[in-house]
Amino acid sequence: MATAALLAALALLIVRWAPAWLDDPSGLKNADQRAAERGRVRTSLITLAAGAVAAIGALYTARTFSLNRRGQVTERFTRAVDQLASRELSIRLGGIYALEQLAADSAREHATILEILTAFVRGKGKGSATPAADVQAVVTVLARRRLAHERGRPPALDLGEADLRSVRAEGLVLRGARLTRARLEDANLLAADLRDAGLVEAHLERATLRRADLRGAHLQRAWLAGANLAEAKLGDANLQGARYDSLTVWPDGFDAGAAGAESIP
Repeated sequence: MATAALLAALALLIVRWAPAWLDDPSGLKNADQRAAERGRVRTSLITLAAGAVAAIGALYTARTFSLNRRGQVTERFTRAVDQLASRELSIRLGGIYALEQLAADSAREHATILEILTAFVRGKGKGSATPAADVQAVVTVLARRRLAHERGRPPALDLGEADLRSVRAEGLVLRGARLTRARLEDANLLAADLRDAGLVEAHLERATLRRADLRGAHLQRAWLAGANLAEAKLGDANLQGARYDSLTVWPDGFDAGAAGAESIP
């Protein structure tokens, strides 16, 4: 307010005194002509001042809008995080999907929200072979997140030791993710992007990994009994000590033994 008042006072002073400095009375024969010239200058100054005030007002409006919007985002973020701690499944699900919408709306909050959601999954206790509805909801959110927010700085999602048994995660992008000792038995990871992911000692028994991209993945001592890796990309994947059995399906022509994997009965 003080700044606006100062600007208004300055504009009045300019309109009051500047015409006397800026008009050009040369060649004008009488007082009426000089007054008309001064009036023309004053009118031009008023127009300029009005434009300047309007521009400054627009800047203040934009700044106020930005601050208000930021406050609303913070409020929504806090409320959604609080919902994750609820004992009611429906409220937890509401928090998960509210965070999904915030992550989609705000590139600034995107990575932080992914960290919160993966921490939520890691914090869930070991459950049954069927994934809890809220865990599946988080995986669904991760699978359909806005990847455009990650250009140039993809997050290294941490799902180490998480219980993800039987989750449905077709096409899930977990490039570079940490999945050490994660429970992924019977999980559907069809066409998932797991390049450079850390799957050391992960349990992938009977998991669907068809057409998954596992190039550069760390699968040392992973359990792959009964896993379906048909058409998977395994270039540079580290399979030292990975366990597989007669039911494991490898890509055509792939020599699991030569890659360091170990067959178990």
